[in-house]
Amino acid sequence: MLKKIIYIISGSVDSPKTGGEFYTKMVIDYLRSKNKSIDTLTLGDVNKKNKYKNYPLINLKFAYYFLRKKNEPDIIIEDFYMHPWLFLFNWIIKIFTKKKIIVLVQLFYHFNQNNVLLNFIDKIVAIFFLRPIDIVIANSQTTAKELEYMGIKRSKIQVIYPGTDLKQVLLSDNNENYKNKKNSEKIKLLSVVNYEPRKGIHFLLEALALLKKNNLNIKKWVCEIVGNPDTNPLYTQHLKNMIINLNLKGQVELLGWKSREEVKDLFKNSDIFVFPSINEGFGMVLAEAMGYGLPIVAFRAGPIPELIDDGKNGILVEVKNVQKFAQAIERLINDDNTRKVMGEESKKRASQFLIPWERVGERFLEIIETV
Repeated sequence: MLKKIIYIISGSVDSPKTGGEFYTKMVIDYLRSKNKSIDTLTLGDVNKKNKYKNYPLINLKFAYYFLRKKNEPDIIIEDFYMHPWLFLFNWIIKIFTKKKIIVLVQLFYHFNQNNVLLNFIDKIVAIFFLRPIDIVIANSQTTAKELEYMGIKRSKIQVIYPGTDLKQVLLSDNNENYKNKKNSEKIKLLSVVNYEPRKGIHFLLEALALLKKNNLNIKKWVCEIVGNPDTNPLYTQHLKNMIINLNLKGQVELLGWKSREEVKDLFKNSDIFVFPSINEGFGMVLAEAMGYGLPIVAFRAGPIPELIDDGKNGILVEVKNVQKFAQAIERLINDDNTRKVMGEESKKRASQFLIPWERVGERFLEIIETV
């Protein structure tokens, strides 16, 4: 029998702006390609007035929407981002219906609020939201462990890493690229992160300023930072001001938003990938950088150590330690052989994480058909 599915998301999936939104879009697209009866429901669909701070009221609106649809759907899939608007809803649905609920968890927000009290409240809401769920899909082993710490039974948790459309990267030969890079006058640093505080770009700029100030004999370098400037316009302006105030203009450039093809070209033409994020759900862009044979410098945050083996395919630094971050970058800039060896190891490890989106969709489908 064909199972009817509704996927609850915050907004439209047509134009994803983050890795998490892209994950959701690709799963929905795959399920629809397999003739699954799947629809989406957004905050705007149930709350026409666009006032989203009344969380209990919106929980009840979602419940009313589903309770009056007693014969459909069979399965509800939820994005964890929606937990403030669904933490009561999930309990109502489980008490009054036989519908199954699946949640995709990509990032915890109780590490990301403005103060300790808000973090605590968000964590309690998240736990309450997750308890009645039938299956929780985590995007990394680190996320799965945090779910267990929050009291979710391991038997309810499935791990499905994000997918990629860069499978062909694994088939490419980086040797010629490496020769060209080695003969280049400047070492090219690349970072692909949205312009928002948790991505830590301000720490990267501080590290680069230290690099420039303390090492006059260091090899010439430039750093290009790709990301969506509209995610947080105030933060974007702050970064622009930092580049000027730290005397980094001409060496550091905020490239803004780039297409997938443009990002691929940047990967191919870069020497080192720098990733200053301090709170990450998974960091698929790290796996992509690895696929292009790039050594990595990153903070030891969240699931990042799952991808980066410190000292093997990159260098991990304790979160927010700007001085150590600068030293790690300096080491890779000045040591051609270390860059080459770590880049080769990145290439080897990438195959563990560069999973085709089709396989991600298949795993979702397997779960849906057995729940």
